[in-house]
Amino acid sequence: MSKAIKAKVDPSKIILEGISILRAAMDPSDAYIAAPMAPATTAWHCSTAWNIDHGTGNVVLTMRIDLQGMDKKGQEIGLRGYYELGYRFKILNLKQLTWQVDGKDAVDGQLLATIVGLAYSTTRGIVMERTYGTFFNGVILPVLDPKLLLQDIPVVPTQQE
Repeated sequence: MSKAIKAKVDPSKIILEGISILRAAMDPSDAYIAAPMAPATTAWHCSTAWNIDHGTGNVVLTMRIDLQGMDKKGQEIGLRGYYELGYRFKILNLKQLTWQVDGKDAVDGQLLATIVGLAYSTTRGIVMERTYGTFFNGVILPVLDPKLLLQDIPVVPTQQE
């Protein structure tokens, strides 16, 4: 990896070209439907998948949020759901934020954190709006450090000074 700084992440060079709800479902159990109860809390899990085209600067991020209704004791109540969203970004200076690591293209970690932060923040609003009026009654996902969502990325170098 080159130790020279190529470029700094510039949010004005990140263009959000589109957002799509790819899949979504509420899956209450038959027992839950027979005796519904408002969840005391909602357990959740977020997973991501990336497709980065270094030639064109296009980045596609798929983000999936799995939800599970819980009672006051932290037990499942038979209420599950998920939202899977697709985000399409154009990174105007992607080549300046990419290095070769072990013969593979690796993208600046701050750029990935910025992209996933934008997507997660948007996802929070979509999930809250889409779950309002359902058995979940409006799920508010927590604010978190976007870098936590990058833990599954094998190589995320940061710029060296």
